[in-house]
Amino acid sequence: MVSEQTWKSRPKKQPVRICSGTLHPAHKREIGRVELVMQRLEKVDRTLSEYKAGVEVVKEIQETRELLTLIEGNIHGRHVAGCLRDAMESKDIEAVRGQIEEFVKVFKRYGG
Repeated sequence: MVSEQTWKSRPKKQPVRICSGTLHPAHKREIGRVELVMQRLEKVDRTLSEYKAGVEVVKEIQETRELLTLIEGNIHGRHVAGCLRDAMESKDIEAVRGQIEEFVKVFKRYGG
């Protein structure tokens, strides 16, 4: 399990508007939600360690999964809003096609 110190010591990236090469939109807003996920996982760990009822463990796992799905949706939305917009504004048809193909792959794979 990732400790709180490990998470907080990770470098925080600055917001970047464009999505070309290695520059991507910042997802700083999701850090608080990821911390909640970590707290939930710690609760799952405690629940398992304390031999709680399976229903309680499953409930904690489902709530954690829902929060991860929310984070994933927010990141996908920000990516579409930034990267696809930038590709369209560039009027580079290949960049637009590339972004659309990327989104189709992601949505097919993860069901986003």
